[in-house]
Amino acid sequence: MDTKTRIKAARSRLGITQKVVADHCGVSITTVSKWEHGEALPQRGDNLDKLCELLKVSKPFLIWGEATSEESTGSEKELASQIGLLTEFEQHMVKRFVEDLLRNKSQSRLD
Repeated sequence: MDTKTRIKAARSRLGITQKVVADHCGVSITTVSKWEHGEALPQRGDNLDKLCELLKVSKPFLIWGEATSEESTGSEKELASQIGLLTEFEQHMVKRFVEDLLRNKSQSRLD
């Protein structure tokens, strides 16, 4: 997921409009649209700070996709909740899949 997608996804998750983002950050709706289409990025630190504050995300997450511990915890809780809805067999298959992914990742680093 890239920055433009993270901006739009966070805004949509919160149910706020581009106008609300624009007003909060002191920019035009066109600017917000450009952020969400990858035609521009929030440049001034102030805009970025205000955007992150409004969207309830950290700067590293918004820019690079690096979740803070608080953001990770939320994602991990959601994932655990979803896995909890699976049957015991399905949970076992998910566990095996993740183990295989991690094993392949470790092996590729050694190559």
